[in-house]
Amino acid sequence: MTSDTLPGRHIEDVPYTGLLERLNRIAAVAHVVSEAPDDFEREDLLNMIVQLGEVATEAVVFAGATQSEAVESFKGVMAGLSFGRADQ
Repeated sequence: MTSDTLPGRHIEDVPYTGLLERLNRIAAVAHVVSEAPDDFEREDLLNMIVQLGEVATEAVVFAGATQSEAVESFKGVMAGLSFGRADQ
């Protein structure tokens, strides 16, 4: 057993610790930014947003979603989000 796997935690023979790691990366970045948002420059925040997007995509892959499932899920999530902007 390697350090990157947990016994008995597999999805179709693939350790889902990869998914857990990606979700924890997302949570860690969100936590750091929420704790001290004024400590970051605009470019730092944009870089973190890009990183979150990349890691989220990796998490979707580890979750085993097909391309169409991922797209449909993303559309549903986006439809339910509010960014504090007035509707156009």
